[in-house]
Amino acid sequence: SVQVRAEVLSARDGSRRTTGWIDLTAQDVEDIRGNVFPSHTQQNQLRRAIDWYGNAHDEEGRPKGMRGRLSEAYMRRIVLLRLEGTGSRADVGGTVQRIQLRRTARPVPAPHWSTEKRSTEPSSRLMPWWDITDADRSRTETSR
Repeated sequence: SVQVRAEVLSARDGSRRTTGWIDLTAQDVEDIRGNVFPSHTQQNQLRRAIDWYGNAHDEEGRPKGMRGRLSEAYMRRIVLLRLEGTGSRADVGGTVQRIQLRRTARPVPAPHWSTEKRSTEPSSRLMPWWDITDADRSRTETSR
């Protein structure tokens, strides 16, 4: 699953605050559940983007060339649309300045008939804070 928190600049008083963690995967699951014809985007956009990000970075979180930098920009724009875009469920109360993602993997247990032993403990990976750039914002505003 993928969660995000954001540093937000308040339109009201100019103060900065950090939101709590917002579960983007839970929002996708809610959109899909009970939907006879869920869109490809609802089912796969976030999952594919976070997989691309993971494959395009090394173990220390450094981008592997241009693909790594592109995957970061793609993730920033997807998240920004979900935080500030039309129909956004997350009222962050201002303009997003920075975001931080957290990815949590929950391994599926082995089937009851298997002798395989594996951990089912979830593991989380915290990504660095990313500044939201004018390029991120202008691209998302034109897609609204």
